Amino acid sequence: MFKIIYKYLFEVQVLHEYYMATNDSDSLFSLSSQELNSIINTRISQNKFNIWNDIAIAPTAETARILEKYHMVFKRTATGFFIGIEVLQKQNNSGNIGFYPFIEISKALELNFEMRIVNADFKNISNFRLRRIFTSTYFFNNYLDLNSKAFPALSLPVNEYNSNKTYEMGELATIGGTLKQALRNTDNPFSQNWQEIDDVGVVNEADSILLPHVFTYTFPAGSVGTSASFTLKQLDGTTVKNLSFSGSQPLKNAQLDFRHTNNITGDAIIKNGIYQLDITSASGSTTTRKVILNDKLYNMSSLGIISINTGVNTPLFQVFKSDGSIDASRNNADGTTHPKFEIRFKNRMTYWRYRSTQNKKLEVTPVSNNFLEESGKNLHTRSAMPMRALPSEFIYTDTATGQEESVYLPGPANPSFILDVDGRVFSEIYTSKIDGLIKEN
Repeated sequence: MFKIIYKYLFEVQVLHEYYMATNDSDSLFSLSSQELNSIINTRISQNKFNIWNDIAIAPTAETARILEKYHMVFKRTATGFFIGIEVLQKQNNSGNIGFYPFIEISKALELNFEMRIVNADFKNISNFRLRRIFTSTYFFNNYLDLNSKAFPALSLPVNEYNSNKTYEMGELATIGGTLKQALRNTDNPFSQNWQEIDDVGVVNEADSILLPHVFTYTFPAGSVGTSASFTLKQLDGTTVKNLSFSGSQPLKNAQLDFRHTNNITGDAIIKNGIYQLDITSASGSTTTRKVILNDKLYNMSSLGIISINTGVNTPLFQVFKSDGSIDASRNNADGTTHPKFEIRFKNRMTYWRYRSTQNKKLEVTPVSNNFLEESGKNLHTRSAMPMRALPSEFIYTDTATGQEESVYLPGPANPSFILDVDGRVFSEIYTSKIDGLIKEN
């Protein structure tokens, strides 16, 4: 009797620190896979995490046709989705038994899935730039720069610190070989403006590379340059097109048209693909970044694309083995054996500012002075705090006993925030006196 068999081909988990970070670990994505899996399962069982409340994911129209043709199915999970495929069990030339696609796949397939934000607060709770210089969207994949990716994460590594760039609070950079996060808006690498973090494989600005062939570049706030040039190159350094802009006043933005090698309709068309874009300012400094130009995949209203290529032969990132059978040899923390990839969103950091509900002056106590400081009539945290769906714990050392103690203070009632004049981002919290922690006069 003929038996229809479907197996997992691969799975993508979209994880967010806001919902899963615990008080005993600020760096969720530095945990072992077993520890992380335990937290995920706990949050799901408590109905405290379902990524579909924040993001909708769907195959693109072309991918939907591919899935149907090759008897694949797209299925939702609380953390993302998986792709199942109809298979046949058979013996390969080496005598090993494996599961092979029911419909033969003779060439590599690119399966693309669009991500859309459905929770209006998602950008507030996520560690995204507030002011973007490109209208680019994210592009997560299993085939670019695999040697530098931190499996199972699909994100590209964080870029080296760029002295020509102004970093926003929360933005990441690699400084002296160490991953750091900006504590305020800053254009220098001085230690007081950065903190070291040990997150691995988190979403960052290097992932925001998907663009159409025509897009707008916004010059940094305060830029006084009256000229700039943009050079699109192949990854081997071959120049594809150069665009120059100049004016009598500082440039605010520039529309970049990379449809043709020259600005003449009928000239050589610039194909969809991966390129290098060099941006040279009036001072002569050049910033280089990788971009993907693809009008079909780009959608300005979407968060980005998850792209999985079935032809990848790098063991950790492959979905098929070299003999064409599905890869069911993994040893995942949850006991499954199929390829499982992750997209890791880091939560936004803000300073918490406490204001009196009665418009009175708030003052610290000997205990709260360890983690709060006074500023006019208000108090604010001495260090930036991660936005969390769970209550936040403040840990301090009791000077009398020398023991480590902890207390809880109210966190932001909602994920809104404001940018202060000193380049720091603040969450506003209204409170009255709290015995032993906050005095009110």
